[in-house]
Amino acid sequence: MLSARSVCSLKNLVMLIFIVLIVLSVNVQLFPDNFYRHDAQRLISIVLLAFVLTHSAINKFSISNLLSISPNIRLKFFLLLAFAIASTSLSHYPRHAMIEMSIFASLCYLAMFSAGLLIENKEEFIKRIIYVVWASILLYMLAFYVGYITATLSKTALRWPQPNNGFTSIRLFNQYQLWSIGLITLPILAFNLKQTIKLWLTVALTCWWVILFYSASRGVLLAWLIGMLITAYSYKKLAWPFLRLQLTSITTGFLVYSALFNLLPYLLQQDIVTGTLLRQTVSGRTALWHVCFKIMEYHPFVGVGPLHYYWYTTIGTHPHNSLLQLGAEWGLPATFIMISLAGKGFYCWFKKFNYNSVSIQHKLECNLTVILFFTIITNAAYSLVDGVIVMPISQVLMFTIIGIMIGQYKYSETDEALNKASKCKVRFRPIFAGIVLVGLVWSTMPEIIQGLSGNPRGFTSGPNIVNTRIWVLTSRS
Repeated sequence: MLSARSVCSLKNLVMLIFIVLIVLSVNVQLFPDNFYRHDAQRLISIVLLAFVLTHSAINKFSISNLLSISPNIRLKFFLLLAFAIASTSLSHYPRHAMIEMSIFASLCYLAMFSAGLLIENKEEFIKRIIYVVWASILLYMLAFYVGYITATLSKTALRWPQPNNGFTSIRLFNQYQLWSIGLITLPILAFNLKQTIKLWLTVALTCWWVILFYSASRGVLLAWLIGMLITAYSYKKLAWPFLRLQLTSITTGFLVYSALFNLLPYLLQQDIVTGTLLRQTVSGRTALWHVCFKIMEYHPFVGVGPLHYYWYTTIGTHPHNSLLQLGAEWGLPATFIMISLAGKGFYCWFKKFNYNSVSIQHKLECNLTVILFFTIITNAAYSLVDGVIVMPISQVLMFTIIGIMIGQYKYSETDEALNKASKCKVRFRPIFAGIVLVGLVWSTMPEIIQGLSGNPRGFTSGPNIVNTRIWVLTSRS
């Protein structure tokens, strides 16, 4: 077992890599210019997960390893693991399937790791996460608005991804934005900050909405609306401070967007191209979904294998729908188990954090509960029309939020869990973490070596440089 100092150093290293992923990889070209940002983000996320697994494997008495899980939920996880192994083994290319299987298993450890950090020092950990997200957003907006001003003064056209290309696709940016849109309101609502600072953060929130309107994502706005309605219904007047801030910021954001991207370009006779929310198409999603239904028809029990959707169609690497993707690749039984686990999670959440129990909490706890609920509902809705469960930054943020929710739920049960777990001589979770770590390294190493060696194929892992969605197709010449 590691010394306390070594454990602390390992935790700080994980947090440092998290900052590199969320702050730097979005705003800085960390790799040579001939490689895509997505590949850099994927590589950093794999390194992050590897260190999380290392922590879980060699420090079996950490709080994250000792959090109790009910026998019923544990049984479902074992069944899910059995179906995942069967699906991977029977897939066309098992090593590719192992990549995604090991990544999702690693992400579960990231959730438990986040839960453990919250339990150890709740307020400090929440502030760290929020400030990291704010730092990432402020740097992104700095580049964006400097680019906008430069384009306006020089009367040059402004087209996405200008003036910032931190993501290979505008929809990947939308995922990053939707995970953050609720979290960044917590300092305004609940932190003990000067009113001047809160005012500037509110202005920044408006500016963040301006970029959302510029990106013209109907799916994000629809998911946001669904999250707002369900949150309002679930927490009623307790959610009103958060809902009011969201409504104010979206309104001011739309007004500022209209001035910057419609009125001003018209007056200056300048070409600034943005998307439109009034598009009539669904971007070929129905065709992608149809492929999933066909796959589930012929492979209902174990699917075609994780990361294998691309083998059955040339029109996309994932179906832009989380449930259909899981059903087609992992099989219907595994998908139903995941849905039942999610349903059980929401049941337990509402049982502990219902209107009556939350109403007696202090301001920080109340707002944190509402924001976490809104964030997970909103992104769950968005995952039905986009690849929220596919992209590296979205995956890391998703399971970090899930971990924070687990930590929030388990916060008062820690002593009991530790006393119960300390009586066990051997823990399965740390042992399995070591197994997952081996699987993660083994399955991803060929592409990592290939990409870092300067191979013109880049990090691509597909046959004949077909993109498997883990990496981008190839390096740019």
